[in-house]
Amino acid sequence: MRKLLLALTLLMFSAGSYAALYLGGNYGQDMFTSDSLKQYKVFPKGSTYGGFLGFGRDFVGVEGFYQSLNGQGDIKHDGETYAIKTNAAAIGAALRFSFNFFYFRLGLASYTLDQSIDMPVGNSQAAAEKIYGIEKKGTVKNGILYGMGLHHGFSSFRVFIDFSRYQINSIGNYDAYSVGVSFNIPEGWFSTGKY
Repeated sequence: MRKLLLALTLLMFSAGSYAALYLGGNYGQDMFTSDSLKQYKVFPKGSTYGGFLGFGRDFVGVEGFYQSLNGQGDIKHDGETYAIKTNAAAIGAALRFSFNFFYFRLGLASYTLDQSIDMPVGNSQAAAEKIYGIEKKGTVKNGILYGMGLHHGFSSFRVFIDFSRYQINSIGNYDAYSVGVSFNIPEGWFSTGKY
């Protein structure tokens, strides 16, 4: 996968066709799914937001991105109800294949996890964390992302509706629905003496 990303990036920079640098962001809702929580019918939900910087040439683009993924749900443990929080921050790179009204994304990411159960500290909490697959705060895992969306351009702006799956190796995945906007950065902004 890394060799494919590198090869496509080199191909884009060496081609002589139109290219654009663009910057954007998104906001939406997400849901976390894992094998350890699915068996208890617990699917933490929350909000997601992020930003990206990309370089596009014709229909292919390479993007660097940051995405915050937040979820919270209720679990029943030892006869009591507790809140489980499953948050992650993703940093990575993705290929974007754009067509007239839709696009696909495929990429790699590094995820920093922040999972917890709001319950008194003790033996019961340690047992619950093991049962529900809770990772220690600050755990870093790798994974992939893939998604698709609808988009439409207005001059230098593009608005989009996106569905993406952020899959974390051996942990689970976040399904995120979001809306966003991106802006093509004019070449003149990088000329000497211009801001």
